[in-house]
Amino acid sequence: MIDIYGDSFADPNWDPEDSFVWHKRLASLNDRVVNNFAKSATGPHYSLKLLYKRYKNYTKRDHIIFIISGVLLVNLLGQN
Repeated sequence: MIDIYGDSFADPNWDPEDSFVWHKRLASLNDRVVNNFAKSATGPHYSLKLLYKRYKNYTKRDHIIFIISGVLLVNLLGQN
């Protein structure tokens, strides 16, 4: 399993028509399940909360990709 966390640099809904974005290529080039939790207009706090909810389910075979485009970004959506 590969889990992706981050902001617009990994958001699967940012440009759904673009089939060449890196996270779609990653999903098509490997045999693992890819879960993408990235969401535009969010900061690291949003992603860390999602990661914290799931971390106990990870095994040594799983991979976590955590995109931080700016450490000073705040969650613009107001979700906690």
